[in-house]
Amino acid sequence: MGNLLEPGDLHDTVRRSFAAAIKAFLSEPALTGLYLRHRAGDSSALGRAFGAITDRAREELSRELRLLGVASAEPEA
Repeated sequence: MGNLLEPGDLHDTVRRSFAAAIKAFLSEPALTGLYLRHRAGDSSALGRAFGAITDRAREELSRELRLLGVASAEPEA
């Protein structure tokens, strides 16, 4: 993933980042349905893969928010 968040108007850049994610989900409804059904399951290869993708996306978003100085971007334990 490239940097979606850019310095400047933080509110706008976060909004654009989330809008891009929503647009991606809406553009592929069948894949989105599969993802939503299996993202938390670790009993299948699909669930493990979707879980890993979700974890990586969260880590990247959190890292970028911290780089932009958003103090509340610290990951929860």
